[in-house]
Amino acid sequence: MSLRAEKDREAADEDTLESVTPEEIADVKTLEVFNRMHDENRHYLQLEHDTFMKTNRSLTKHVKAQKALFKGDTELAYEYISQGLNRDETADMLALKGSVYHSMGDNEKAEYYWNKAVERNTDVVSDLYPGLKYWYSQR
Repeated sequence: MSLRAEKDREAADEDTLESVTPEEIADVKTLEVFNRMHDENRHYLQLEHDTFMKTNRSLTKHVKAQKALFKGDTELAYEYISQGLNRDETADMLALKGSVYHSMGDNEKAEYYWNKAVERNTDVVSDLYPGLKYWYSQR
């Protein structure tokens, strides 16, 4: 680029900067704020999505474990509930694992998991887990 062309470009840049109105500057600042908010929203949406996916996978394992236990397949129920507990350790998951152990005849482990479930949330004592409900009433 020649020296003359470079000076012409610099002069054009200066003219452009001087001709920017306060409204245009405000629009640029508004756009910057909007972009920052968009980035933050995207971050929170990603967190929300990740949390939903984790919860959904855990809930799926919990439901599959309940179905397997209801059908009498304690080994499959144990497998599903163990996978679910690896993802998310909720009172319901712990109570169900206790019920699985109870069905397997291991009352010591059943009581251990039921106790952990009740420590986490006493509302877990319900008709959903009859073994836990009976055990809890005998304490």
